[in-house]
Amino acid sequence: IAATLGLSATITLLAWAPATLAAAVPLLIPIPLTFHVFAIEVMLGYALIVVLIHGYVHRRPWLTHLTRIEAWALLFFGWALFTGFWVSDGLRYLMGVRRLGTGLVALWVAYRLSHVVPRRTFLLGIVAGAGTIAFATLAKRISTGFSAEQALISRGTATDLGWGWANYIAAILIVMTPFVLVVAMRARTWVERAFAVAVFALIVSVQLIIVARGALLLFATGILYQLSASNPRRRLVGLLLGAAVVGGLLLGPWGAAILLRFTSLRELSSGTIRMWYWREAWIRTMDNLPWGIGLEQRWIYPDKLQGLDPHDYWLDLSSELGFLGPPLWLAVLFVIGRMVRKVVRTPALGAEGVALETSFYASQIHTLVEPTFQGSQYQFIFFWIIGAYAGYLDQATAPALSLVPAPVATAFQPAIAAK
Repeated sequence: IAATLGLSATITLLAWAPATLAAAVPLLIPIPLTFHVFAIEVMLGYALIVVLIHGYVHRRPWLTHLTRIEAWALLFFGWALFTGFWVSDGLRYLMGVRRLGTGLVALWVAYRLSHVVPRRTFLLGIVAGAGTIAFATLAKRISTGFSAEQALISRGTATDLGWGWANYIAAILIVMTPFVLVVAMRARTWVERAFAVAVFALIVSVQLIIVARGALLLFATGILYQLSASNPRRRLVGLLLGAAVVGGLLLGPWGAAILLRFTSLRELSSGTIRMWYWREAWIRTMDNLPWGIGLEQRWIYPDKLQGLDPHDYWLDLSSELGFLGPPLWLAVLFVIGRMVRKVVRTPALGAEGVALETSFYASQIHTLVEPTFQGSQYQFIFFWIIGAYAGYLDQATAPALSLVPAPVATAFQPAIAAK
């Protein structure tokens, strides 16, 4: 019995798990910390083992291939590790290593899974993941029993999922929403389209409940851009449709709460507070040149911020990683940006190129005013998407030189054929 179970598990691991993992891993994002680990980290580690075994058994050339994005990400990660020689709090440092490592592993795994899993599976995984996050947030909001006014005042308590609340949840959904919209508009079957439409409705509800100003502006702008750019022939129709939706929301039951967030002096005071954060974080950066205070040491550094996040990832990098942190991160973004432009210009990838472009640039704008990459969940979903589309781009633009092996008679054959 044990031998039979072991053989069955091995067959599942090598044959079916990669496709399942590509769709299932994002589903676990909403699960909070349990026994000091996130479910998403456990599943990502399992996916890493699956990819390593599958690549070794089938002699996949992508197993030892290192992309340019991965090379620069490794350099950035390596410098962050090196700052461990002068950190004050080793535990905080290890938490930072874990956070950055989550993104790096997600990038590595997603790129290789893309060579054995069709884009459709990845897309549906992103849609399902966004749906679970939105559903969990709405369930939390309902469970509090707050009125609309109470929820607006206590946005953190009303939407706290244990690993993040309000603005952070809105930031993650901004990265995922463009792909939900692609499936909603271009799904092959009515079931997939209906599923994506339902998830999109949940996301809109969450954004209107949270009413994070920066996120809401980027969310609306991103939808308008995506609707107009996905089909240039219908650009005007897309813009008018998007404008009608935004106008309807402002005139609807959520309109008063939205306008209050943008007009109330009490609500607008957070902008002034952010400026104070930025000033203090810049002072911290200048005081600790050239090497910085070390990875994740901002939480214990004795200055006026007193453990507060400056709400700007670049200031986090400059203060913690010194003069090398921002240039290395800029190099990572530069190679990712080049990849994104190539995806947009690749006809075989269709409207997903516009979705990737919208997601990428929205994420970079948002990180200037909110803690985004400072969280493991955000690191995961950003690099999961980037890694996957880097792989799909390789296959779409250079089929003769692609890392995709010739189809073999395995359980992957239907998935390969589907692409």
